[in-house]
Parts: sequence; structure tokens; C-alpha cells
Amino acid sequence: LLSDFQRGYFSSGSTKVYLKFKVDITVNYLWGVQRFSSYRKHLIDLIFNLIDEKLTYEQIANKLNSMNYKSLRDKKFTKGIIYGILNKQQIHKKKKSKHIYSDFKLYFLRV
Repeated sequence: LLSDFQRGYFSSGSTKVYLKFKVDITVNYLWGVQRFSSYRKHLIDLIFNLIDEKLTYEQIANKLNSMNYKSLRDKKFTKGIIYGILNKQQIHKKKKSKHIYSDFKLYFLRV
């Protein structure tokens, strides 16, 4: 059986209980700031749609070139550029926000 204290009930009216802890938040973006241009987002969506159609990287590059798209550095697409865009996208997805809670301390102060 749990005691009153273990259940979170502290029966003394002359003592206040405080919980203090530290929160570390790591993010790779700032709120309200777009990391990628709208053109880059459009290209990524288009490339993923073409991957869903089971096209190879070379076929995707040829299709984008035939549609007069240019790479982010204003060059024609190659299978290497397609691979690089997808690889960077996967790395970006892995770098999500991390929340770390630590240094928990319980304080009892007599009033």
C-alpha cells in the first residue's frame, strides 16, 4: 500500500511542497521562420510524388529536366542531385526537437 505522501497528498497545512526541474529543448528551427524556400518545398513534394510512381532517380531527373525545372543551384537535374536532395531531407527529418527533463528536486517549505 502507498502512503499519503506517495500518493501525492501531504497533510501538513503549514508546509508547502514545490517541485523544481530543468527543461532543455533543442530545436533546429525557430518558430515563424521558414527553413526552406517555397521552390525547394515544391521540388521535394514533386520528387516524392515521382518516387511514389516508382520512377528511378535518373527517370526523375529526366522528367524534371523535361518540365524545365532547375536545381537549387540553377543546373539541370542528375540522379546524383536527386539522391542528394532526398538524403538531406531524410537527415532533416531525423533532427527533430528534443526535450530533456532533468534535475528533479522536491522542496518542502514551512509557511
